[in-house]
Amino acid sequence: MADDLENAIVCMSDEGVDPELRAKAVEYCNSFMSTPDGWKVCASRLLGCTNVPVVIYYLSAMENMVLYRYETCGEGDRAELRNVYLQWISRAPKTRPVMALRNIFCRSLIVLFRAEYPERWPTFFQDVFGLIKGAAEDVPEGERAAAQEMATDIFLRLLLAIDELVVTLTVTGTAHERAHNQLIKDRMKDDGYIGGIVNFWVNELANCQTNSLEVMSLSLEGLSKYVTWIDVNLVANDRVVAILHQLVTHPSLRSLAVQCLTQLVAKGMQPSEKLTLMEYIRVERVAEQAMWVGDEDFEEEMGRFVNRVGTELVQAIRAENVPGQLDEAAQDRAWRFLLRVVQQALSFTAHEYDDVSETCMPLVVEYFQTLKGLRRAGAPASEGEADVVLRLLPILENKMRYDPDFDFAAPRASDEEYVFKEYRTQLQRLFAACCMLRPEDVVQFLRKRASAVLGNLGTHDFTVVEGTLTLVYSLYGRFPPPPAPSGGPAVCAKAHYHPLYAEFVEMVLSSGVSAYQHHTVQLAYLDLVTRFCEHVPRTPEATRELVGSMLDNRGMSSAHPTVRGRAAYQFLKVCTKLKQAVAQFCLEDILKALLPALRPTPPGAPPPLHDKWEKRQLYEAMAILACARGDAVAVEVSQALVGPLAEDLARALPPGSEDTPIEDADVVRYLEEIVSLASHYMKGLSEVPAGVMGLFQGVLDSTVRLLPRVPTDSMRNFVLQLLHRAVETIREQIFPSLPQYLSYLLRSDNPDHVQRNLAFLNQLTVRFRGHLAPVAEQLFPTLTEATLRRSQLAVTPGSEEEREIVSAGVAYLGFVASLLQNNLQDVVLKSPLLPNLCSFLVGAAGGPDPRSAKMGANVLLRLLPAYQSSPDSVVAFVHEVVPALLRGLFHRRLDTDDPVWSMYIAENIKLQRALYSHLTDRYPQLLQEALGNLPANAFEAYMGILGQEKEADARKQMKGFLRALHQSSS
Repeated sequence: MADDLENAIVCMSDEGVDPELRAKAVEYCNSFMSTPDGWKVCASRLLGCTNVPVVIYYLSAMENMVLYRYETCGEGDRAELRNVYLQWISRAPKTRPVMALRNIFCRSLIVLFRAEYPERWPTFFQDVFGLIKGAAEDVPEGERAAAQEMATDIFLRLLLAIDELVVTLTVTGTAHERAHNQLIKDRMKDDGYIGGIVNFWVNELANCQTNSLEVMSLSLEGLSKYVTWIDVNLVANDRVVAILHQLVTHPSLRSLAVQCLTQLVAKGMQPSEKLTLMEYIRVERVAEQAMWVGDEDFEEEMGRFVNRVGTELVQAIRAENVPGQLDEAAQDRAWRFLLRVVQQALSFTAHEYDDVSETCMPLVVEYFQTLKGLRRAGAPASEGEADVVLRLLPILENKMRYDPDFDFAAPRASDEEYVFKEYRTQLQRLFAACCMLRPEDVVQFLRKRASAVLGNLGTHDFTVVEGTLTLVYSLYGRFPPPPAPSGGPAVCAKAHYHPLYAEFVEMVLSSGVSAYQHHTVQLAYLDLVTRFCEHVPRTPEATRELVGSMLDNRGMSSAHPTVRGRAAYQFLKVCTKLKQAVAQFCLEDILKALLPALRPTPPGAPPPLHDKWEKRQLYEAMAILACARGDAVAVEVSQALVGPLAEDLARALPPGSEDTPIEDADVVRYLEEIVSLASHYMKGLSEVPAGVMGLFQGVLDSTVRLLPRVPTDSMRNFVLQLLHRAVETIREQIFPSLPQYLSYLLRSDNPDHVQRNLAFLNQLTVRFRGHLAPVAEQLFPTLTEATLRRSQLAVTPGSEEEREIVSAGVAYLGFVASLLQNNLQDVVLKSPLLPNLCSFLVGAAGGPDPRSAKMGANVLLRLLPAYQSSPDSVVAFVHEVVPALLRGLFHRRLDTDDPVWSMYIAENIKLQRALYSHLTDRYPQLLQEALGNLPANAFEAYMGILGQEKEADARKQMKGFLRALHQSSS
C-alpha cells in the first residue's frame, strides 16, 4: 500500500502526467488521507523519506488529522506524533531540507502546538530549544556552523508560524478559537518564554557579521510581528534600539528594521508613555540616517514609519480625559516634535514616485485637520504653520499634474485616470486646508504661478497648464469666513472675496488658454470658468467671450466628444447662473449656432454632433434663456424648438393607429428622443407662456396617446417626466386633463410601472394637497381595484413575481397614506370600495411582509375615525383587526434573524400598539369579545415564541403588548 501511495503522490505532483491518470492519483491520495490510520503510515515513513513531494504529503496528512480528528486520538498516538516532529527537527540540521519544506513542516508542527499547548504539551519550548542548542553535537566539526544555522532557521520559522496560526487568530476566528489562542499567548508570557524568544532574536541580530541574511531577515520579521503584543520593555531598551539603528543602514535589512520600529511606535500605551517612547528611539535620527538612498521600496517603508510616528503624535496631542494625557509641558514638546516629523513627511510627499509620496499623505491630512480644529476653536496660528504651508503648496502643484507620458489612448487609460483624479481630490482637500489656514500665502503663491504659466502658454506643456487651472479652480470657496464687524451682521463670503475671484477669472479669460490644444486643458478651462462665472463682468464683451468659448471649437464644436459633453453640461450651469446677461447679449448668437444641431436625429440619419444627453441639456438651457427675455421671445423660441417636435409626434399618430405598436426600433428611439427633449425644454421653463399653451398641451396629448404605440420602459419614464414638469409649469391648468393622461399610464399592470405611477401621484398629493381632490377621486377606484386584483393572483411563495406584487401593494398603501395625510381623506372615506380596502389593510397588517405590515397598521390607525358613526361596522372591524394585530407580530419570521424584519418590526409594534390603545379607549367591550374569540392557549403560545428572548427593544415591546392583551382578555 505504501509503495502504491508514494507512486500516487509522485504522479499527483507531476503536471506532465496524463490528466486522467493524475485525477485518479489525486482521488486515491485524498481517500488515503481520510482513512483513520492513514496518518500513522505517513508518520512512520516521514523520517526516512527524502522525496520532497512525498514528505509534503505526509506532513499534510498529519496536519489534517490534528485539525479534524485529533480529539479521537489516544494519549499514545499523541505522544508518538510529538516524537516524530521532534525527531524531524533533530535530523534537519544534517539533512538540510529545502525552504519550502521547512515552511510546511513549521506550519504543520504549530497546528499540533496549538492543539497541545499548554495543557498537554507544556514543555514545548524547552523541548524545541533543547534540540536547537544541541543541533551541532553529532555533526562533523566542519559542518557545525551550517547545522546550527539550519536549526536556527527552523526555530525562527516556527515562531513566525505561531504568529500566523495563533497570534493573528486572537482577532479573527471563532469565539472558542480566539479564547484558546489568547490563553496560549498568556501562558507564553507567564511562563517567561517571551523574554527568551526576544533574547534569541536580539542575539542573532547582534551577530550581523557572521549570520546569514536569511537568519537576520527571519529574526527581524519575527521581532516586528511580536513587538505589538509583548512587553514594551523587552524591546524599548538601549541594546535593541542600538541594533535597529545600526540595521537601518544595512542595504539588505533596512526595510525590515524600519518595520520593527514602526510596529514599536504603534504599540498601544498612554499618551505620555508614547511620547517618551518616540523620543527615546530617536525617530528623526532614523529618518535622517537613511534619507534618499535610491531604494524605492525602502523609502516607501521609511515613509510609512514617519507617517506612523506623526499620526501617533497627533493622537497623543488630541487625547483628552484619558489616563496619562499630556500636560502643558508635554503638549509643547509634542507639538515641536510633530512639526519636525511633518517637515520630514513633506520630503516623502514630494517624492517623484506616487507609492512613496502617498505613504505620508495621511499624516499631512491629519496634521492640517488638527490645525483647522484648533483654528475653529479660536487658537492662534501654531509655530511653523506658515513654513509647512509654503513647503506644501509647490508639492501639491506638482502632484496635481498629469504624468507627461500618460497615454490617453491606452486600453485602461480611463481606469488609470479615475485613480489619478481620486488622488487629486485628496490633494485638493489639502489645498483647501492651506486656503483656510494661510489664505494670504496661498493667494500670493497662486497669483505668481498663474501669472507665470498663463502669461507664457507656449512654453508650458499641457500638464503644467492643466495643473495650474486645477489649482485656481480649487481655490473657489475655500477661504475662511470673513470676519463680521463688531455687533454687525455676518459678511457674505462670495461678496467679500469677489475682487479676488474676479481677478483670477479675468486672468484666465484674457490669457487665451481656452484655445490651448489639449482636451484636458479645455476641460479644466470649462470647469473653472463655470465655477467662477458669477464673477465675470456683466459686460457684452466678457459675456460673449465666455459663451463663445463654450459654443465654438473650444467647447460644443470640439472634435473631442468629452469636451463637447462637458461644454453642454457647463453651458447649462452658466445659463442658469447668468441667464439675464447671457439672454440679453448672446441669445441670438446661441440660436444661430445651436438650432441646426438641436433637431432630433431622424431614423437612418448619420450620427449627430451632439448626443442625446447633450441635446437635453441644451434644450433646457434654451428654455431658461428664452424665459429670461420675456414672453414674446419665449413664444418664438418655443415655436422654433418645440413646434417641430409636436409635428413629428402628430405624424406618428395617424387615424386608427393608436393601438398598433411601432416595430421599427429606429423610429421608437426617435420618438423617445422627441419626448425627452420636450420634457427637458419644459424643465427649463419657469412658466409656460400663454401664447404656446396650446402647443404644449398638444405635445402632452400626443405623447400620452403614443404610449400604446411605443410601450417601452424608456418612453413611460419620459412621459412621466413630461407630466411632472408640465405640472410644475402649467400647474392647476393641467388638472382637468391629468386623469385622462394618467389613464394611459395606468393601463399597465406591471408592478414596476405601478410603483412609478404611484410615486408620481404621491408627489402631487404632497405638493397640491386638497387641490388635487378631483383628480384623486377619479383615479382612486382604478388604483384600488387594480391592487385588489393583483393581491388575489395565485403566485409561488417567495418568487420574484410575489415580491413584485408585494412591492406594488406597498406603493399603493403609501398612496392611501399620502391621501389621508394631505387633506384628501374624503377620497378614501367616501369611496364605495372602502370595505374592500379595509379587508386588504387587515391582511397586509397581519401578513408576512414587514413593509406591508407597517403600512397596513399605519393606514388602519388613520382610518379608525371613519367607523365611529356606524356601530355595526365597528363590530366587524374590531373583530377583524385584533387577530390581524397578532398575526402582524407573530408569524413565520418572528423567531429568525431576518435582516429585513429587523428594520421594521419595532415600528410595526409601535403602530399596532397605538391601534390597540385606540380600540381600548373607544371600544373596550368589543375588544374583549374579540380577544375572547382567540384560542385559549394563544397567550402562552405567543409567549413561548419569545422564550429565547434577545435583548432587542422590539422583543421587550412585544412582551409588554402581549401582557396588555392578555389582561384585557382575562
